[in-house]
Amino acid sequence: EVVARMDIEKLKQQFDWIDIYSELGNKLIQYQNKRGKLINIIEDMHSEELLAIRLKDLDSSGECKLEDIDPFTFFSNFNRDLKIENRIGILKFLKDKLNLIEPLPTNFPGIPTLSNQNSWFFGYKKERNVDDISSLWELFIKVKNNENIEESFNRCLNIKNVYYNLTMGLFWVSPLNYLPLDRNTRAFLKNNFSYSDNELDIKRVKFSGYSSILNTVKNKTKNKPFPEISLMA
Repeated sequence: EVVARMDIEKLKQQFDWIDIYSELGNKLIQYQNKRGKLINIIEDMHSEELLAIRLKDLDSSGECKLEDIDPFTFFSNFNRDLKIENRIGILKFLKDKLNLIEPLPTNFPGIPTLSNQNSWFFGYKKERNVDDISSLWELFIKVKNNENIEESFNRCLNIKNVYYNLTMGLFWVSPLNYLPLDRNTRAFLKNNFSYSDNELDIKRVKFSGYSSILNTVKNKTKNKPFPEISLMA
């Protein structure tokens, strides 16, 4: 256990985003029933001219304001295709706003990012189900509590706009337990572990297939930490 702790501390020195991401995830648990406050925080970011995610939704009658949000989408504020200084700026704002104590990262090695144009984990209001965002919250809480996520994960795969980004979200909030299946990592797995596109199709293989991939990667890399594998990819 002492050796494992030393290994984790060494890992966190290289991937110095892990601690503050974990702390922010823990803090967001408190907002499960106060989601409007998270929207307000994003509005404040816009007021400070930070490059936060868009808040324009669409209902059956046209454009409207986004009124609900899940924690993975909230994390996407600083995990998109932005310059490093902009991502750190958003995290600094959140650190001050939410009274976080972990130091800010100096860089974001190994983190896959989303497109600025497609960073929501749900569809527009006119096309989303009433429980889509709640389902994402349920998955997030289970991940943070180290509970079995199979049922929640598979349910979230049915949400419009959820695909491989779901594994990226899991990696952001629990990088020692989940590997992102972003495009680069899928290519890495195909080249190094002979996986096929079908075997990596998350909507086809669902959580059982994803879990099998995680176990195979652990075994064949002698438990190399997922952040290192993601960085290699």
